[in-house]
Amino acid sequence: MIENVDYVFIPSDHDKQSNRWDVRIMTGDYVETVISYGTIKWDGPKEQLSYSYEIISTPVDGLEKKDPDFLENAVTPILADILKNANDRGYLEKKEEQ
Repeated sequence: MIENVDYVFIPSDHDKQSNRWDVRIMTGDYVETVISYGTIKWDGPKEQLSYSYEIISTPVDGLEKKDPDFLENAVTPILADILKNANDRGYLEKKEEQ
């Protein structure tokens, strides 16, 4: 996934009290689906990333949050690209475990 090609950031319409941004999918099977990522955490002992997200809107009939194709082909690859870009741009803050 590539930012500004496969997905774009849009201001959040559902959370006007914060500086949150949603993600609009621009290509593939989920075009015009808007998602919002929540908490993202690294679990060191399990060596895995966990995250939450919500589907804000979608034109895809019957699309559900737990749909494995949606997770595998859109939600997870987009998050991976967002995190890679944030790391490359120096936006990620690394905290030492205590």
